[in-house]
Amino acid sequence: MPERDNANNPGAPGPSPRASRRKFLAAGGVSLATACSWFGDKKRPPNVLYLFSDQQQARTVSAYGGALVRTPSIDRIAAGGCRFDNAISTVPVCSPYRAMLMSGLYPMRNGVVANDTPISDGLPVLGKMFRDAGYRTGYIGKWHLEATRRGFVPPQRRQGFDFWAAHSCNHKHFDSPYYRDDPNQELIHHGYEPDSQTTIASDFIREAASGEQPFCLMLSFGPPHPPYRAPAAYESRFQPESEIPLPPNVNEHRIVNDLLRTDCRPLTMRQLEARGGYRALLADDERIRAEVLRGYYGACEALDACVGRLLDLLDELNLTGNTIVVYTSDHGDLAGSHRMISKQNPLEESIRVPFLIRYPGAVPAGSATDTLLAPIDILPTLLSLSSIAYDPAQYDGIDITGAAFRGASSPRKALLISKMTPGGNPWVANGIRPWRGLRTPHHTYAELEGQPWLLFNNREDPYQQNNLIFDPLRTGLRSWFHSQMRELQEEAGDTLAEAEIEQFRKQQIDTYG
Repeated sequence: MPERDNANNPGAPGPSPRASRRKFLAAGGVSLATACSWFGDKKRPPNVLYLFSDQQQARTVSAYGGALVRTPSIDRIAAGGCRFDNAISTVPVCSPYRAMLMSGLYPMRNGVVANDTPISDGLPVLGKMFRDAGYRTGYIGKWHLEATRRGFVPPQRRQGFDFWAAHSCNHKHFDSPYYRDDPNQELIHHGYEPDSQTTIASDFIREAASGEQPFCLMLSFGPPHPPYRAPAAYESRFQPESEIPLPPNVNEHRIVNDLLRTDCRPLTMRQLEARGGYRALLADDERIRAEVLRGYYGACEALDACVGRLLDLLDELNLTGNTIVVYTSDHGDLAGSHRMISKQNPLEESIRVPFLIRYPGAVPAGSATDTLLAPIDILPTLLSLSSIAYDPAQYDGIDITGAAFRGASSPRKALLISKMTPGGNPWVANGIRPWRGLRTPHHTYAELEGQPWLLFNNREDPYQQNNLIFDPLRTGLRSWFHSQMRELQEEAGDTLAEAEIEQFRKQQIDTYG
């Protein structure tokens, strides 16, 4: 349906998401088993280098129009490939994103509805699919797909990744621990964690390049997730006294004020003290600059330098032409916008992430697409680009190469976005509770605990300062969004009450924890 936000009757709805998906599959838009005719015959399957940061909003990548943070290396990926302008973290928190990325399935089908919830075994996940297709697979960095944050992840829980230099979950960006195959041997990333991880990744690529197998390597960086710290050389670029520009929406505080005013969930004394600390920080412009943005922006530039090292290595080894390179993030961070911090929020700084993909000869260089991209779509798309056969019925996600790179109509008109469970630091900081919503190419719509909450026209109001939810001229549009959201919830299996979802999560932990 064409999106119109200036009338009570937005028009007759188009086909349902399920019908659209069936039509797209029937049209052959799922698997590039026909990849050779689309993208040219590759004698050797392409390597895959998947780089993703933790908590990086799209606006911190200069390819997305930001002028403050300099990211020349990440921009090289954009210049040689495609920029996704509507890459959305549909459940904007670490574990659910990672599980959707790995499995191509919605949270209720992969088991991960919240942080610190283990992914189900026995799924056709990314590592296993590439390993079984003859790839050398590797994983470096933060994992966060177990019930515990204790560092060692046993081999049987590594979901098909053979090489391993990772930690279940920690946010110690300097001199941080990690493990390989010995649970009793804690190793240390000396200095800045991403620098050490990049060295390990470089060694993996060099070794893999000397063999016969293609490689699939995932490198999960910890920054710019809090603590907002970066090497001094990068932080010094963003000194508070230089008047770091604040986001245009930093003084839009009606949303957070309403969240805090209506939050009736009990907090412990420790949580109350933490909320007071967050609110004091977020009320002070200079503290936002000094304690959030300086380290956040510095970390983004430090990561860019690591990306540059890896791109240079691909050039050196003559691998650039046959390597799929992705740069993205699991979700964003409010980082002071709307006087809020952290994630799990339907606002753009939380859900819109960079997604840049380069594959010479297959992905048009210097291109951009407004095709909606959900985490569940990434695995089918990578499989298609790699010409790996798969059964589309195994995944909720779809291959979007036709729409993104060949100009076909987008198979998705809207994405379901959500926070499925209560609690967490974003709740302590901002009062955010469970919500559901939609993100379309033009709009964001959300309901908080079942009640109308937010409606933004993101093209006219990119910093979301004008909430249209109760505008009488948008009544029809609001009703359409509500019905489409419910339909997508049915498709995703997201139909349980809050208490039932929590019980589902406990059962998942009991089974795999």
